Amino acid sequence: MSLAEAEAIRSYTKEEVRSLFYCDFQDGKIDCWTVKEGLWYIATFGNTRQLVAEAGKGDKIITAGGNAWTDYCVQSIIILAHSKEQGAGIVFRAAASGSDGINGYYCGFTTGEIYLHKIINGKIIELKSISISGIQLNVRNSIKVCAKNNKIRIYLNNPCNPVIDYIDNEAPILSGQIGLRAVGNWAAFTDITVLPV
Repeated sequence: MSLAEAEAIRSYTKEEVRSLFYCDFQDGKIDCWTVKEGLWYIATFGNTRQLVAEAGKGDKIITAGGNAWTDYCVQSIIILAHSKEQGAGIVFRAAASGSDGINGYYCGFTTGEIYLHKIINGKIIELKSISISGIQLNVRNSIKVCAKNNKIRIYLNNPCNPVIDYIDNEAPILSGQIGLRAVGNWAAFTDITVLPV
């Protein structure tokens, strides 16, 4: 197989061809991201680079992408560490609110729970949460969120069966950026892909 064929296969399997956004941090840069809260940096683990949210009190939020993005799926590999109670996850359909805050949705998980929140003017509204098992610390987990109109589906380590299927009938947020969030915990992120639906 030629180098060009290998690159074509890599691009196809990572769905880069038609993606709205793709970032794996292998260039060591975060210049297409905007830090909203917390300390974020690139760290090397083995032979790969990942974006890290430093451990510490409070939220860590970083955003990217277009404010006009509407219906899309966003996926990331996330590694949780240190705390079983504090989690990390994906922000979606986000827009700036106040000095550094956001309005939007957040899907996060811990070793025992996955949850969907709406954030409005700094207030967190829990939309749905369910208990889960099998999530371990320091292990790669794949999380995907698909939002179309007011319907939200969330997948965790299984791209075919959503663990949360939710319809937001209370003033749904229908467009906005994507982002990453960690709560108190150290967490690492890579392979962020956004595809239109």
